[in-house]
Order: sequence, then C-alpha cells, then structure tokens
Amino acid sequence: MLKKSELLTNAVSIFIALLFISLFAQISFSLPGGIPFSGQSFAILSVAIFLGWKSSLIAVILYLTLGAFGVPILAGGSAGFSHFLNGSGGYFVGFLVATLVVGWLKNRGADRTFFKSMIAFLIGHVIILFSGAFGIYLLRDYEAAIEYGLKPFIVAAFLKSILGGLVMPIYYENQEKW
Repeated sequence: MLKKSELLTNAVSIFIALLFISLFAQISFSLPGGIPFSGQSFAILSVAIFLGWKSSLIAVILYLTLGAFGVPILAGGSAGFSHFLNGSGGYFVGFLVATLVVGWLKNRGADRTFFKSMIAFLIGHVIILFSGAFGIYLLRDYEAAIEYGLKPFIVAAFLKSILGGLVMPIYYENQEKW
C-alpha cells in the first residue's frame, strides 16, 4: 500500500504529465489527408520513459478522455469524440499501446543510456505510426494509409526518437545537481 506522500507525489506527477502532453499537442500543423503533425507522440513517449507504464498510462488515458469530452487539448486545440472516429483514432490507440510498451521498457532500464532510450522511442513511434496507418486503412484504403498515415511522419519520428534518446540520460547525469 502506498503512503499518502507517495500517492500525492504520483498524483502530482500524473497531473504534470497531463499538462506536458497537452502543451506539446498544441505544437501542431495540418498535413495533407487531414492528420495533424504535432508534439503529442514525443510528449507521450517522454512521459512513458520518465514515469514508467502505470503512471504514464493513467496520464494518457486522462488526456484522451478529457479530449474526447470536449476539453481542447488534443492536437492543435481540437477536442471531441469525433476525433476518435476519424483518421486520428488509430493514433490514439497507438498512444495507449506505446505508453505501455515504452513504460515497460523504462522499468527494465531502457532509460539509462542514449541508445536504449532512442530505441525505446523508436519502438514507441513504430507502434503509434502503424496503429495510426491501420486506422486510416480501416476508414479508407491501403494507399491512403501509407500516403497520409505513415510516410509524412517517418523522418519526424526518427528525429523525435533521437531527441527522446537524449532526455533521460541527461536527466540522470544532472539529477544530483538539481
């Protein structure tokens, strides 16, 4: 059983993670095909590799739930359940699965070095991109899934994974100084 101080620390961490994801989701612009390019995936994977799978999953579920119920925190300030039924829906499923996987990898030490963190981020991005592309495939067709759901995001996913690989090793290196 967690102590009250641990519960409070976890609750604050989850709230900060929710704010972080919501803020990065506002870094957004539309791509052809109607799927926004945003900082959501970077933020979600950063939260997963920082908090582990349990707390990060709660934060992502809260983020998606608030967005579904009309709080304008999804990509570019959008909101509403309709986003879960359009091309973004597959990505949202991918956010949940990637959070579990990357958080699980963090709990097994994938956050300690640049290379391990970068690989964890790459795995998370692959999950998100393929889930999103599959969602588009279900709504449209294979060509649309590749053209609008996968190809536009590949380079950005790789670059965000490199950046993500830097996050935790820098944190651990400087943790004592803070």
